[in-house]
Amino acid sequence: MDLSIIIVNFRTYDLTKQTIISVLDTVKNIEYEILVVDNDSADGSLEKLIQDFKNESLVKFIKNNHNDGFAVANNLAFKEAKGEYTLLLNSDVIVNDRTINESLDYIKGN
Repeated sequence: MDLSIIIVNFRTYDLTKQTIISVLDTVKNIEYEILVVDNDSADGSLEKLIQDFKNESLVKFIKNNHNDGFAVANNLAFKEAKGEYTLLLNSDVIVNDRTINESLDYIKGN
């Protein structure tokens, strides 16, 4: 697998959903996974995200039972990540067309 994309969610359902959709819509022709770590959101955002992406095999969810912060959440996902490269992507990012593909091409070439 080429790339693991890690997104941390904490009560940011709408933003996280937009971020995931932007990745799915723009990343092409590479083998990747999206790991979404929920930092113990109590607003139902994890459950809604799971429902929204239940048929999308590229998206996996990790529930953190405590909000131990951004770094701890990312480290949980690092343990599960299968990609040769890892991208930490904030939950408020909208990925533009080819951005991730071109970034990965650059990294592999340099």
